[in-house]
Amino acid sequence: MVKTVCFLADMGDFSAFNAVYAKYFTGKPARSCVAVKTLPKNVLCEIELIAEL
Repeated sequence: MVKTVCFLADMGDFSAFNAVYAKYFTGKPARSCVAVKTLPKNVLCEIELIAEL
């Protein structure tokens, strides 16, 4: 991964999200994290990523 953009429905979930994120994105790509009012299908988070092949 080169970069991720993380969208959270509630920034109160950031700490829990960050713990799970750190488990799977061990290469520590550049990251932006923003709060949004709602996400499709009322999910709690969405991650957009750019990967290098």
